[in-house]
Amino acid sequence: MRKWSKCIALAMMAFMIAGGVALAANGSCQANKNSVQAKNQACKGAALRPCLLIINGDPVTVSGTVYEALYAGQGLTVDTGEGLVTVYGFGPQWYWDLLGVDKPDVGEEVEIEAVAVKFSDGTEKIIAISITIGDDAVELRDENGRPMWRCKGRLL
Repeated sequence: MRKWSKCIALAMMAFMIAGGVALAANGSCQANKNSVQAKNQACKGAALRPCLLIINGDPVTVSGTVYEALYAGQGLTVDTGEGLVTVYGFGPQWYWDLLGVDKPDVGEEVEIEAVAVKFSDGTEKIIAISITIGDDAVELRDENGRPMWRCKGRLL
């Protein structure tokens, strides 16, 4: 009985290790390639698959003065003159740094092209597609609804 227990334990460990290696390759089955090649391949595939939530969302334009700029997943709240509207999806700071544009701050005027999307849990959020801050226009998503910062190679 102990012999079978050891065999089963070894088989489970091998399965867990193999699963971890597959996940480390981000499900692309490219663990044998170096990380740059695997990442480039994953980005090519990601750029081809549309983000249906974004593509099927209802277009919205949000214009006004930045009321609150939390970012880090908390969004940007804009005072439209008719109320406060929170918009999400502005990306990481390194993306803005790469573009040489400052994220909008409280008091600045903005115009945001966005989509209203409804998630499976029933919540609805407004997700930014692009934003204009003064003379700076920043594209946040590509034609497939994918974030521009997802694959840095698409930026260059």
